[in-house]
Amino acid sequence: MAFEAALALEDECRRFYAAYGDRQYPKTSGSTHTDSEMVYNDGDNNVAVDIESEKAGSGAPVPDEALWHLAVYHARPDVNVICGCALPGVMAASQRDAAITPLLDVFAQLIGPSARVAKADAIVKALKGRNAVKPISPLECRLMRFIYLNKYSKIKR
Repeated sequence: MAFEAALALEDECRRFYAAYGDRQYPKTSGSTHTDSEMVYNDGDNNVAVDIESEKAGSGAPVPDEALWHLAVYHARPDVNVICGCALPGVMAASQRDAAITPLLDVFAQLIGPSARVAKADAIVKALKGRNAVKPISPLECRLMRFIYLNKYSKIKR
């Protein structure tokens, strides 16, 4: 039964992606690390950075954003992945000097009562007692809503 539900969900996802998947969305950035190396991706390229020396293995310059990722990893051993996003809504919210409160229960469950907004040089301090945030892309939001309405909603259509 669970396998049939998974197949049905996969079919719905294929149909949804066929209808909406050709839209362009802003690039995301992110990083992950081991004890000795961080791999940072700017949306196009991976840059391997030695955690101790903070130098790129290729000799290329280390992007500024990658340096604050390193600062977070140094300060927060419990953080394993950092995801960044430049969606217009996220960028607009980040311009406010106020915390972002949850609009979805999942946000509240994962992030807590709010996500703090901070300038790059204050990120480590702002993350104290908080988790990293990965915003949901518009395509993922539409897909979740579509699945909810078609699979779980009790509203008759």
